Amino acid sequence: MINYQIDYIKLSINNVDFNQINWDNLVDHPNLKRHYTLSSSLSIYYGKNFDFYYDNRGNVTLRMSIPYFLYNHNYVAINTNDLQTLLTELGAILNIDLNKSIVKEFEYAGFDEIFSESNQYIKSIIGISDFDLQKSTSYMKMYDSRNGYSYKIYDAVANAKKKKTFSRGSYPNSGLIKHELKFTSIKHFLKEEKELSVTKLLDDEFIEMIQQLLKSNKENIVLKKGLTIEPIKNDLTNILFATIKNMEQGNICGVIKMSSDIINYSDMSPSQKSKRRKAILELEKQYNRHLQKR
Repeated sequence: MINYQIDYIKLSINNVDFNQINWDNLVDHPNLKRHYTLSSSLSIYYGKNFDFYYDNRGNVTLRMSIPYFLYNHNYVAINTNDLQTLLTELGAILNIDLNKSIVKEFEYAGFDEIFSESNQYIKSIIGISDFDLQKSTSYMKMYDSRNGYSYKIYDAVANAKKKKTFSRGSYPNSGLIKHELKFTSIKHFLKEEKELSVTKLLDDEFIEMIQQLLKSNKENIVLKKGLTIEPIKNDLTNILFATIKNMEQGNICGVIKMSSDIINYSDMSPSQKSKRRKAILELEKQYNRHLQKR
């Protein structure tokens, strides 16, 4: 994987004096009471990706997606040094020592470049060992670990286009999957510790442990079987029969896509491969015309 990142974080700081806060750098949220965003004068940050909440007991809650806050897209690496710099600079802007904050939620993620269509990859996921499916769409699946965190897998290109950050982030045209761990029950995850200090999130060893957890869960993804039966001969009849036999194994690819894969992996010459593809496409047209007449 590439571009590992400390992604979304939710921080809590208790007993903050109202008069201590530098309110000049905050503006009222347009819809939410007691919520604030950063002033537009702080143009080095993308303040719309930042939420500051001050309750009636003097407690502050901060929420932000770090990549979006810093770059207005998420196709970028974010490490512990980046987080420490951000906490220091943002703390100075707010006049709050953010190094004393407690992490209520956080996300850790990485991107994976694949050599197939992302939507087909997402559809081919049967599940993850010891996880329960929470949500599934055409471009995303989310699973619950029952250990205080969830695992989200989604088409990063489709997501970037939906959020209109595709050009800004210089995403590839296709074949990019994001794997993301979301920790929403810190106590349940840590087990022996009651809370997670932000200083722990700045510890390289702790982040390395989280990264290894992401990798190990990725390895436990269960996919529908891939191409398992090869044609005995390279003639059209054997190619089509091998296609059907592979589809029997539970593949989700269409006949044309799977036939093309079989042809591509064969030892035929480029010319032979081209003829086979044209023949299959012609057969597809014949079947389509036949089905339309029914």
